[in-house]
Amino acid sequence: MIIKGGTRAGGADLGVHLNRTDTNERVRVLELRGVAGVNLDQALREMEAFGAGTRCKSPLYHANIDPRADERLTPEQWGRAVDALEAKLGFTGQPRALVQHVKEGREHVHVVWSRIDIERNRAIPDSHNYRKHEEVARVLEREFGHERVQGAHVEREGKERPARTPSHAEMQQAERSGLDPKAIKAEITAL
Repeated sequence: MIIKGGTRAGGADLGVHLNRTDTNERVRVLELRGVAGVNLDQALREMEAFGAGTRCKSPLYHANIDPRADERLTPEQWGRAVDALEAKLGFTGQPRALVQHVKEGREHVHVVWSRIDIERNRAIPDSHNYRKHEEVARVLEREFGHERVQGAHVEREGKERPARTPSHAEMQQAERSGLDPKAIKAEITAL
């Protein structure tokens, strides 16, 4: 299981991305919690507005939970995965939006939380988030009986750190240009 995520702003842009039906076979909003908005766009704009009274420039946390292509999760397992990640990141009870995508036959879930603690009027820290993603992924893989995906941060057991995968921005650039980021890296390394 791979879990990726990070802080961000731009709730409107994120809403466009999460609602895309041209790159996904199916898009389903599974949950809107802790917001008055009745659709995904309204909910994300509202969560972003929570940060207006703070100095936080990235009031949202967007994560993606993606099991291996040959592994499926039940609705209960999806709920367990989201709740486990939420607890590990310190977002328990925070407003959230949960969206399921099916892309090329594979299901994955996007979760967006508000990072703003309304009672304290400050952002919830996001430090060590990559390590937290991997810790949750390893626990869930064991719990669900799934094959382990080698990560870069935890449970390496003497194995070399895996090669860095292209970033989301690099993948978008590759999609626009038609150039393969791995091939470009290999060519530059060879030079």
